[in-house]
Amino acid sequence: MSRTPSSPEDQPVPDHATPERNLILDIFGTLVTFQVRSTETDGAYSILEMVVPAGRTKPQMHVHAATETFQILEGEFEFRALRGGHTDVFRAASADIVHIPPNVPHCFRNVAKTASSMQVVIAPGLMEGYFLELGMPTAGGVPVAREPDMKLVATVGRKYGIELSDLE
Repeated sequence: MSRTPSSPEDQPVPDHATPERNLILDIFGTLVTFQVRSTETDGAYSILEMVVPAGRTKPQMHVHAATETFQILEGEFEFRALRGGHTDVFRAASADIVHIPPNVPHCFRNVAKTASSMQVVIAPGLMEGYFLELGMPTAGGVPVAREPDMKLVATVGRKYGIELSDLE
């Protein structure tokens, strides 16, 4: 039996079917889905989608050498970024884009009454190990609300070049 070039076995597997994609992690109640892994881009960038529950307390300011670009998909977030010696506080809603350059202390929180989501491009993409180590795989897409272990967050963060900051 011969196979023709159009046989299913001869067709390339589409990128969206690779095992690295669509991995969903629960990171202290926030769902993180890997859309593009850094292994797919030779470390140049990674793309994540985050679904942040309503009422999350403001996370700790943090700083790292990667650039982060956030596109708000649904809901509203409050961002804080330390620039020029003072903290800028601003909100971003659906379709807004927020760009955080490297080495700028920043944080964000969901200020909507329901879960909010955003797509995050991280360049270079080498920080994704941080999410992999802190997250728990979840197939059902239902997060488990739990308080972050800040000592663990700090330890894992340092491993990936992320420093927590007391600056506000």
